[in-house]
Amino acid sequence: MASYTLRLLEDQFERGASARAMAPGNRMTYCRTGGVSVDGDVLAPNQVSFSASPCDLAATADDTHLLRFELVAEGGEDGLLRGDGVASTLKMAEEVELSGTDGYFMRCDRIDFPPGGIAWHHTHVGPGIRCLLKGELQVETAGLTHELRPFDPWFEAGPDIVLATASKEIESAFVRGMVLPRDILGQSSVRYRDPEQRDKPVPLGRTNFRDELIAI
Repeated sequence: MASYTLRLLEDQFERGASARAMAPGNRMTYCRTGGVSVDGDVLAPNQVSFSASPCDLAATADDTHLLRFELVAEGGEDGLLRGDGVASTLKMAEEVELSGTDGYFMRCDRIDFPPGGIAWHHTHVGPGIRCLLKGELQVETAGLTHELRPFDPWFEAGPDIVLATASKEIESAFVRGMVLPRDILGQSSVRYRDPEQRDKPVPLGRTNFRDELIAI
């Protein structure tokens, strides 16, 4: 097993501003608002690009707001973008243990909750960082309760049981970047604790943006 860092960075660009993401590693870039070119791949809001090497980013619209999920070796570059008209912040970084002999992929997806929606007690088969995009969410895991508001991040290790309850008043949604074993490529990462909860209706919307095989 080897230690890696899974991290979430937030970038804000003025129109026409550009920067280069230099850190070696695997990277999912989610465009929340505005527009951005990632090595010529132009993203509109609610779209994602993947890269496994340094890449060039340039804003193509006003109010460009990005969320970058990166898996990098420990002790490398900080991942912050630098350039005129660019503001970059590290929102969360967590150490994850991965085996070099096992195959992995990165997933970036989005979960939407209707008012009062519940993700019943469950685990995942790999670690991931989430970031709330809108609404309010209460997440209970590892003996702690998190009251989340827009752009709050949180980490789920995978084996810890999670219960997530959305606001009863408004719609809620989050985006996440996960590292998962290759043998579930194209499948759900969720495992429910109780069979009766597994069979309950779950009125949640899921958008799978990308599954990308990675080398570590």
